[in-house]
Amino acid sequence: NKTDGEMSVRTEVNRVVATALANNEGDNEDLNESSDSDGIALETVMEYVNAMGGLYVGLFLTSLFILAQSAVFTEIIVIGHWARHPVKYELEPSNFAAVFGLLGIVLVITTMRSFL
Repeated sequence: NKTDGEMSVRTEVNRVVATALANNEGDNEDLNESSDSDGIALETVMEYVNAMGGLYVGLFLTSLFILAQSAVFTEIIVIGHWARHPVKYELEPSNFAAVFGLLGIVLVITTMRSFL
């Protein structure tokens, strides 16, 4: 029930796909990583570094991650100290400033990381 037009289009598509596959047979070797040695070759590492934007981008993202984690751990410590105090000291403005200031820092750094 297929028309001659549909058959000729399918034939043409099959021919184009077969040609593309034949032309790309040698290219597949480039896509596979070889494991000739026990470790990772420096060339492979540099390809990954360049794929993510370069060394400076990687260092910047790593430093953002370290800053965010440091702020989270510091906030946990501050909240722990805050909980140790008697109730009348828990309501001091300096305690609120420390907790919410660290929370703000964590949110800003995390937001920056999510957009990069």
